[in-house]
Amino acid sequence: MMGTPSGAGNVTYPENARMIRADWLARHTHCFFTRTQEHLTNTNHFFTKANNMDQNDYQCAITVNVSAKEAFDASRRVSEWWTNSLESQSQNRGDVFTVRFGDTFVTIELTDVVDSKKITWQVTDCYLHWLNDKTEWNGTTMNFEIAPKNDSTEIRFTHIGLVPGIECYNDCQKGWDQYIKQSLFKLITEGKGYPDKF
Repeated sequence: MMGTPSGAGNVTYPENARMIRADWLARHTHCFFTRTQEHLTNTNHFFTKANNMDQNDYQCAITVNVSAKEAFDASRRVSEWWTNSLESQSQNRGDVFTVRFGDTFVTIELTDVVDSKKITWQVTDCYLHWLNDKTEWNGTTMNFEIAPKNDSTEIRFTHIGLVPGIECYNDCQKGWDQYIKQSLFKLITEGKGYPDKF
């Protein structure tokens, strides 16, 4: 058995050493909690943009004379109505795909897919080259809600987090109007959309 050094239980420290140690703990503890609070704030901001639908979120709808299944399937054929520069799959829940528009890219995860009824996209990364905040779409969500309407089918598209006042709003509103109201509509009704080509 190892012996205990004489006087080991009676170690004392000079007063200034105790003060230095206390100051170090105070500063580093404050730093830890400050960084933790910043992390929680940023995390909360991410999920707030993704989950809280504001009445001013961009929204549009088209009505097409096809079944809900046909409208649902066409909406998932991203390269035929949004951009032909598509990496990976955009079909099933859990799929992660990236669309590119020259220097701009958006990476999206399918977080919810309900056959013939709903598609939900979550933006996990992006680079919007023409904006000051090039990651402005990060944490935003796009919903495609598909439902029968009289003898037709309505696709209601909402971009949660795309609201008036943010830098992208005016340009992105025009973009979605073109892609949803014209390109996707033409793909469903005429068999050919007008995606960007890169």
